[in-house]
Amino acid sequence: MSERFDALDALRRLSAGEVAFPPEVGGLRILNISLYTYRSFPIRGFHSLCRKAGMQSHALFLKNSRGNCHLPVSETEMAMVADLVRSVDPHLIAISVLHPYVMVAKDLSAALRKLTGAPIIVGGKHPTVFPEQALSYGDYACRGEGELVLLEIIDRLLAGRDFTGITGLWHKDSDGQVVDRGVAPLVKELDLIPFPALAEPDMHFIERNHHQHADPEAAGEVIHIMAGRGCVYQCTYCVNALLTPMHRGNGKPVRLRSVDNVVAELVEAHRRTPNARHVCFHDEVFAMYGEWLADFRDKYKDAVGLPFECELVPKLIREENVRLLVDAGLTEMGFGIQSGDEHVRTVVMKRPGGNDELVAKARVLHDHGVHGRYDLILDNPFESEQDLEESIDLLLRFPQPLQLFTYKMQYFPGYPFTEAALKEGYITQAMLTDEAVAQSTMYNWNFKPHMNWTRRNQLQNALYLFSLNSPLLRRMTLKVRAGRAPLAGLVLDVAAFLFYQYNVRHNPVLVWGRRIVLGLRMLASGDVGTLARLSKRVLGRFRTAHLSR
Repeated sequence: MSERFDALDALRRLSAGEVAFPPEVGGLRILNISLYTYRSFPIRGFHSLCRKAGMQSHALFLKNSRGNCHLPVSETEMAMVADLVRSVDPHLIAISVLHPYVMVAKDLSAALRKLTGAPIIVGGKHPTVFPEQALSYGDYACRGEGELVLLEIIDRLLAGRDFTGITGLWHKDSDGQVVDRGVAPLVKELDLIPFPALAEPDMHFIERNHHQHADPEAAGEVIHIMAGRGCVYQCTYCVNALLTPMHRGNGKPVRLRSVDNVVAELVEAHRRTPNARHVCFHDEVFAMYGEWLADFRDKYKDAVGLPFECELVPKLIREENVRLLVDAGLTEMGFGIQSGDEHVRTVVMKRPGGNDELVAKARVLHDHGVHGRYDLILDNPFESEQDLEESIDLLLRFPQPLQLFTYKMQYFPGYPFTEAALKEGYITQAMLTDEAVAQSTMYNWNFKPHMNWTRRNQLQNALYLFSLNSPLLRRMTLKVRAGRAPLAGLVLDVAAFLFYQYNVRHNPVLVWGRRIVLGLRMLASGDVGTLARLSKRVLGRFRTAHLSR
């Protein structure tokens, strides 16, 4: 191959259906690995890109995220991985790594090195933020977006050359010193990237000691998609606070695909997901531009027509845009509140927007028939009891009923929020080890109610219970808010514990108890049709879950 390989030109040719590599590329085998997410957009994208380039690509999805109930990789599952590696005999292994799964990535890499001499490339958020640390478990660490880097690697493999000198691909030299290769260029034309693989050949899913080839995403009722990349905010608790400055001078961090490209993917995904009833856009900021939205509204309605949900930062929620989205099929929209105290939100978290603005944006959604979903972060050491009271006051001003997702504040090394918490003495360096981060994020990502009988704890539990929209619990909340009802606080603590067991831990006694009660109510009211329909759906999901084990 040429010494002056142009990865962007190769990507353009592949997108146009042209040949970018010689026939010998068909003899190259790659294993792309995702950790703890079947939905991994990067790995699904790399699988498609490698196949389009002509490689023999296999995509392994090792484990699936389960909120606070992650399951560790078992010996049986690791043996399944070993069998797959021996069967594929890859020339290259690529692993996408998020910070919570660094410990798993280390164990996996150690096991892979006993099975194969193929170089291990690690990419994703952790190698991008900490490439030097990522080189402790990967032979190469990709810093930034990986599509162009991957195409350069394919070119080097064909030429029998090593991967040194590729922009964005860090490595160690012969003396063990880290070689800084900067940041990989952003892909400005997202339409050039192949659609993420969905129900393609050579996809492997390992979970609960079971190895299956059928893509679970294709059997679901929701189509998951991203219409763009990047975020306009740099919140101190988010990785974008590090990524956006890193990419300065490297192109716009926020990029949108064309409407035609997005709709084409949805049409193809709907064909492969026959049970789909809904579309979920996972963009951090969806459809910022009115001109794009108007085009999307017309083409989405005609070609797709499914109801959809998305997320948008409050600053960008405008009545005219919401009207266009609703006309297209928008039924749900989420945005982050994160804290009800304006100082904590805007100064500590660097997230713009006052409380009055948040309420106004929530009312815009409500007035247009859009179901609002809101995020709140609890266990925030910068919040006082008074700040939590303000969160309660804010939520009471939102249109009711509301859906609230509550998360536990997480501390990732290097993030501005983490550095501020260290400076104030709220946390210690011991909480930032890979082991500590894994323990917190894999088993305490969602807020877990505490039972320590303090007023602060009762205020947090009251916020956690807001999504139940219970008049009784609201009355208890107001009493605790007023600071004069210890019995009401006890009720909230117990209710929060039971709700957590039901909603997060999926305690079978509580889950089936609720289903039985609801079923009896439907029978008593004569609503046999609804009962039969819901029973069929529950049994179908139970059968699917059983078969996936």
